[in-house]
Amino acid sequence: MAAPVRGATGAGAWRERGVLVSLAIPVVTLAVMLPRIVSVALRWDPTHFASAEVMAQGGVWKAAFAGPRPFDLVSLVLMLAPLAILIPALAAVGGAFRDWDDFAATGAALSMLAAGLVAETLRRAARPGLAVAVTLAVAAPALQWLAHNSDVDRGLERARAAVGEPPARAGSERASIWDYLGMRNYQLEHWQAAAEAFRHAVETAPSPRMLQQWALAATMAGDLETAREAYHRQLEKEPDSYSGWLGLAAVAWRIPDLAECRRALNRLLEIKPGDPDATQRLRALEAEEARRAGGPP
Repeated sequence: MAAPVRGATGAGAWRERGVLVSLAIPVVTLAVMLPRIVSVALRWDPTHFASAEVMAQGGVWKAAFAGPRPFDLVSLVLMLAPLAILIPALAAVGGAFRDWDDFAATGAALSMLAAGLVAETLRRAARPGLAVAVTLAVAAPALQWLAHNSDVDRGLERARAAVGEPPARAGSERASIWDYLGMRNYQLEHWQAAAEAFRHAVETAPSPRMLQQWALAATMAGDLETAREAYHRQLEKEPDSYSGWLGLAAVAWRIPDLAECRRALNRLLEIKPGDPDATQRLRALEAEEARRAGGPP
């Protein structure tokens, strides 16, 4: 946008078609998107930026500089030095390795503005050959960044470094990062790594959801006793969880601990009377008990 505006001459230059179009595009876009932007901001921004934990630390500004955040901000300054004045407002809650996409929209908009200013500067300097150097200088780190984020193993190592190396993270941040590592490894079917990550996550944030994720990952890794322990801890917090009791029944069947399996299935039928899945599993359990006792199935 900077090029047509600056390149035009005369008092009425702003009325030229190209200038009007370049001005109209952001105005129309804002008119269309503003209601949605406001709605999203009112609904989600308080959750992300003014959570109970943030307010307990004294508000958004104090929380932005709490714990290891200053170190994160220094790292971002090195990445976005020209925009350093805005860094406190842009600090990624989950760390730059995870929430780098938070900067994508703003970065793209500022990049377009910078490109227009650079293009106009080079045009006036009458040295178009410098455009090649500028393009390469921009493309090289961009390609490096894309390559880095397409390497799954190194990306996960970077996330692990955030919780395993100085500076020490707050408990909630460690839990969030370990939770991410658990989910990502689970998606990749790295069952042992997923179970280990969720084990770390529940050390500081033993929510029912994380405990169940730990149980599922441990089950897939073949560590049935750990899975049973995780289900027990989940069900202490969430005694009416259908999926929790179902998972415990499945794990107990595989151990095998038929008494535990029966207890879990009976609890399932208390939560959901007549449930066909629980009923079918209970019949299979009774048949197995009869087989072991030497009686008819």
